[in-house]
Amino acid sequence: VGADLARRLWGGADPLGRRLRAADDSAAGARTLVVVGVFEDPAAATGKEGREYRVFLPPDTTRAAGAVLVRTAASAGPLVPALRKAAQEEAPGTAVQVRTFAEIEAVRERYYRNITGGLSAAGGMALFLSAIGLYAVVAFSVGQRTSEIAVRIAVGARARQIARRFLADGLRLSAIGLALGLPVSLLGLRVLLTLDDDFPSIPLPVVTLVAALGVVVVATAAAWIPARRAARVDPAITLRSQ
Repeated sequence: VGADLARRLWGGADPLGRRLRAADDSAAGARTLVVVGVFEDPAAATGKEGREYRVFLPPDTTRAAGAVLVRTAASAGPLVPALRKAAQEEAPGTAVQVRTFAEIEAVRERYYRNITGGLSAAGGMALFLSAIGLYAVVAFSVGQRTSEIAVRIAVGARARQIARRFLADGLRLSAIGLALGLPVSLLGLRVLLTLDDDFPSIPLPVVTLVAALGVVVVATAAAWIPARRAARVDPAITLRSQ
């Protein structure tokens, strides 16, 4: 108890070993408490009226769980059984869980690894679907312009020029999507980092560079396949069929 409360209840007598009955609506319930120590409460020096007296209570096993940190000179792993036994002797009937800091950190790292793994999987799926969409758009354009491609080749255009033209069209579409989607993605990532202060720091410039390069590589592969098919159009067969 605080020294101010001890003086109020027992005057100048020694408060150690004295008993007081806790109110039924307090955190201690209706238990009888025994004073085992007195502390000088700095708040008592303020002299404010209506200030509450403070009492430190022993752990209440029927209420919220508590935690005790133990620092060891050697490795904590071999001491876990002894610590568990000591805690159970101190608070019989209490469910005791003893974990080392290494185990706590492992659980924390696993949690964040699962989050980043899920986000990476979602991002990979989105990139895959985007590549399929880009391939479909470029392939449709090649199919619609087959006659134009045949005429160009017939008048002297090289296959490399034809492939480069459709490849550029595909990369232009991916550049527009990258310019629109990358800022939104970075904003979402920044919001995610601010939601949890314990989330590992992520170098945003590196993430931006890797994401941009990944999109460009995938977009190039998706657009190159139909562009190469356009470059292989046989003008004689195409124009004869027209």
